[in-house]
Amino acid sequence: MNTLNEMRKKLVNSLRFERAKNNVLLTEVLGLEDEIVNRKLADYGDAISEDVLPFWREQLLGNRAQAEVALAQFMVGKAEKPKEEKRQRPRPMHNRAVVRPVVRSAPGATGHTEAEAMAGRIRNRAKEMMTSEGIPFSVAFRRAEKEVMA
Repeated sequence: MNTLNEMRKKLVNSLRFERAKNNVLLTEVLGLEDEIVNRKLADYGDAISEDVLPFWREQLLGNRAQAEVALAQFMVGKAEKPKEEKRQRPRPMHNRAVVRPVVRSAPGATGHTEAEAMAGRIRNRAKEMMTSEGIPFSVAFRRAEKEVMA
């Protein structure tokens, strides 16, 4: 019976010792976590005002990866927008009422130059070789170019 009490006391003491070690480790981890959060908050100090600092502290502690993504987007927005200048509305590059897109006509139709017609024949022959022989387009194009030019 005496040995059971001694074993019980040893187990209780070792459990107490392990709990004390766990408390020390937990304290260290929480301290390091706070240090990391404070460093991140300092990095994003330009994007975060003092009013929302507690909110971002909780976000960084809860889910650091997503919070860092959100804060990085704030920083991009701050870096792109100058503080004093207002963004102007982008102007169109051309007047769509005046400029019309050019419609390409089919090969062989009037208006094609000889060089355009030759390029069309080379391209068509290369596509034929590519499908029939199973070779890459670049190889087929070089072979078709030699064929058509000869």
